Amino acid sequence: KREVTLLREDGVLGISVRGGAEHNLPLIISRLAPASPASLCKQLYIGDAILAINGVKITKLGHEEAVHCLNTCGPAVTLKLKYFSTAKSFLSSTQQYLLENHLNHWVATDNDISSDHWETEKSVPLLFALLTRYLGGTDRLRCNAFEVKDSTGNTTTGIIHCGDSYTLTSWIKMISDIILGLNNVQIKLWSQEAQMEIYYVGWVWEGSKMDEKSVSTIDVDSGKMNQSWLSWKPKVLAIRGNGLHYMDFPPGVASYWDGSEAYDVVTTLLRVVSSAGEHLDERQNCFTLQIARDDATNNCTRGQPLTLYLSTETRQELIKVETAWTKAVTDAVKTVKKSRYPVWWGGKPSQLELDFVAAAFNLYRASSKPSPPLWTYNFSSLKSSSDDSRTRLTLKFHGKTPSETMECQDLHKILFTIHSFLLAKVVH
Repeated sequence: KREVTLLREDGVLGISVRGGAEHNLPLIISRLAPASPASLCKQLYIGDAILAINGVKITKLGHEEAVHCLNTCGPAVTLKLKYFSTAKSFLSSTQQYLLENHLNHWVATDNDISSDHWETEKSVPLLFALLTRYLGGTDRLRCNAFEVKDSTGNTTTGIIHCGDSYTLTSWIKMISDIILGLNNVQIKLWSQEAQMEIYYVGWVWEGSKMDEKSVSTIDVDSGKMNQSWLSWKPKVLAIRGNGLHYMDFPPGVASYWDGSEAYDVVTTLLRVVSSAGEHLDERQNCFTLQIARDDATNNCTRGQPLTLYLSTETRQELIKVETAWTKAVTDAVKTVKKSRYPVWWGGKPSQLELDFVAAAFNLYRASSKPSPPLWTYNFSSLKSSSDDSRTRLTLKFHGKTPSETMECQDLHKILFTIHSFLLAKVVH
C-alpha cells in the first residue's frame, strides 16, 4: 500500500477508473490521460486499486459514488493505493498492454529491496490456474506434493513438496480458495456483460486410451508392474446459458466464448461413475459426458455420440460439475418448453414432441397443417425404453398399449432430450 498526492490542473486529475462495490471489485485505475497530473507524477499505474480518497475509505462505495467522491474532493487529492494483482483480466487488451509495460519497466529502488522480504523465484497468476497432485498424464498421486500451472499452461511453480499431509492439505486449501475467489469474480463479470447465467467454468481431466507399448510402468518402491490404461490431459468445461463448451483453455486465453464450439446442454448426458468396478484406472471423481452431434470426428462415428471419460481433482469439484449441469439442463428445458424431432412411425413420417408444461409425449403426423396428436402419453406413464444404438427407439408405457416403436434419424439427440425433460420435471 502507498499514498500519492496529486494537484488538479484546471479541475482535472486525468484518471479513468473501473469497478465498484456493486461488482464486488475495488475502484481500479484503467487509464491515465497523457500530460495529466496523474500521468506526470509517475507514481500511478494502470491496475492500481484506490482504497481511500483524502483519508476516506471508498471500498464500500458503488462506481458512481466513488467517481463523484473523486471529482469533488478538492484541488489536492491524496490517494491510498494498492496494486490489484488480478486487475489485468478486467481490462481491455490495450489497457493490459499498458499494465504489462509499466510492470516490465519498473525499476526497484533501495526502499523496495529489503533482506526481510521474500525473494520471488516464480510468479504464477492464479486466475483460472490449475492445481493438481497427479503426476503429469497419469493416475498416480504425488506423495505430499502438488503443482500449480497458470491458465495458459506455460507458467508453473514446479513440483512443491510438503513435509507432511497436514502441510500439504493446508497449502492446497489456501491456494484453492484464492483460485475459487478469483474465478467467481471473473465469472460474475462475464455473466453481467453477456446478461447470461454462467453455471460453471473449470478444469477437468480427459482420459484417453494409451498406446499398448506405453501402458506398463514399474513402481519404484514396491518393484511391481503397474498398468496405466489411460493418459490424462487437462481441459476446460464451461456451461453458459443453454450451451456446453469444451475447450483447451479458459475463455479469453486462446479465444473468447464465440471462438469455442458450443453444444446444446439439453442434448448432452452426464453420469457420475459411482461404483469402483466402473473406474478405468486409479483416478477417482470420474464421470462420463456424452454429447449428441451430427458430424463425425476422430472421437465418434456418424450417428454416435461423442463420449468423454472425465475426472475432477476433488470430490467437491465433481459435485459442483454435476449440480451445475443439472441446473443448466433444467433451466434450458423450462425455457424451450417443447422439442420436436422427425421420426417414422407406422411406416409414415411423423414428429415426436416432448412437452414440458403438459409433461407428455405427443406424436403428430408430419404435415404443414395443424393436426391433433396420433397418441399422447404422460411422462409418468413411461415404463422403460430400448434402442438399437442406431435408429430404432422403443418406448414402453404402462397401460393397454405395450410399446411404441419408431425409426429416428437423430436417435441419441432424442434419447438425451427425453432424459433432460424427465430430469427437469423431477427437479421442478
